[in-house]
Amino acid sequence: MRSPKHQPLSPLVEAASITVLGASGDLARKKIFPALFHLWLLHPRFRAVTVTGFARSQMTPEEFRARLRPHIKPRAAGPPALGPDPVGRFLDSIVYIPGSYDAAGLQPLRDHLLAIGAGDASTHLFYLSLPPAAFLPAARALSSLCIGCTARMRLLLEKPFGHDGPSFEAMWAELSRLYDPAQLFLVDHYVSKEMALNMLALRFANGFMGRLWSRNAVKSIHIEFLEDIDCAGRAAYFDESGTCRDILQNHALNTLALVLMDQPVSLAADDVRDEKVKALRFLDEADPATAVFGQYTAGPADGPGAGICDYTSEPGVPEGSRTETYAAFALRSHAPRWAGVPIVLRAGKALNRRRATVTLRMRPVSSSSSRR
Repeated sequence: MRSPKHQPLSPLVEAASITVLGASGDLARKKIFPALFHLWLLHPRFRAVTVTGFARSQMTPEEFRARLRPHIKPRAAGPPALGPDPVGRFLDSIVYIPGSYDAAGLQPLRDHLLAIGAGDASTHLFYLSLPPAAFLPAARALSSLCIGCTARMRLLLEKPFGHDGPSFEAMWAELSRLYDPAQLFLVDHYVSKEMALNMLALRFANGFMGRLWSRNAVKSIHIEFLEDIDCAGRAAYFDESGTCRDILQNHALNTLALVLMDQPVSLAADDVRDEKVKALRFLDEADPATAVFGQYTAGPADGPGAGICDYTSEPGVPEGSRTETYAAFALRSHAPRWAGVPIVLRAGKALNRRRATVTLRMRPVSSSSSRR
């Protein structure tokens, strides 16, 4: 039996304050704040949570809210008491504080949390939607100012986690020195998408599908994350990671782990994680000879792709950059369930279609009844 500090936690339910660091970034605008809005809309308890945005971008709270509004659209009707404009009410409740991710820059955030009465008995949740290079400076500053430094504090870090294996290990060692590991949550936002969540129900609540889910019936597995947009203002960040680090080694591998994993003991987070890790450890190392890399160029004057410039002409991309905007490679698993089944992962930007799919191609029926 696990000790209490290792029991599954529900940080959003417990939180008295949620602070998004990197609040002016693309991920925060398009994913995090819309998700927070739907929690606010559907759960009365969540409307008591103080939501704060913090970023280096110098703007007023009104300008910040105006930037968020186009991305927040109700997917369900809220209670009548929220009035005709629940989005406006939610945005009005958000506080925005500009500053740097060091102790001096975060001091106004500390003052704000103290002013709203978020004391040591409160749960503070900090969502670090930041580039990997900013994780440790921000974590050190939060710790040095003792912002939410009690055992009830939670720190969420959004992928990517470092640049490679050694940089991740160094980052994790430092974070573990500053905080109890039970307070740290490593987040890949893609695993909360409906497609990923439905994978568990499709596989483990469906006896018919479960009997087909193996090398006996599956001929090959294909996972695609294709986008028809370019880097859209994220080129400077994207050039440091490329498609392999930005998409394939997190979103795609997380999805693949859900496809390959065996049934977990329960749907508790630790049990699901253990099965995903086991599935990934069965993967053979990718053969470079199977990999394909590419970089998008300017689109046509009109029609699909119009207005897209060469990747190397994007603002923030250094001249001569060889960062890949398209990547594809093949994998093999030596797990008994999947041995011999080819696995193909591919992802890219500025393509002629937008889709995210998991395709299991089945083996042909080999009985006489299938022949004419």
